[in-house]
Amino acid sequence: QAPPPLSTSALDDLCASTLERCLVLRSASDPEEEPYRSRYEERSLLKKLGAQAAANASNDKANAAVRERAGLVQAMADALTGANFMDTEESGQARARLEGA
Repeated sequence: QAPPPLSTSALDDLCASTLERCLVLRSASDPEEEPYRSRYEERSLLKKLGAQAAANASNDKANAAVRERAGLVQAMADALTGANFMDTEESGQARARLEGA
């Protein structure tokens, strides 16, 4: 189920905080028994951002500029999710995300 659309400023805030958290996760050192733990958490955050951006991009009540901006956030989230799949050696999933972005 898609989340309800957010205001543009709320989406921008979500984007900034998600990217900030993802940078922290990318620099994390995971234990050997869970080598991709931080990457999976990063992926979860990026998927949530992408879903929120998609909800905003499909909001019929928003003007074209707002929908376009949300679409760019969605494309960025998809591209970063694709890179995340590459990091976790899931190239099939990565390709679909990267081509779609």
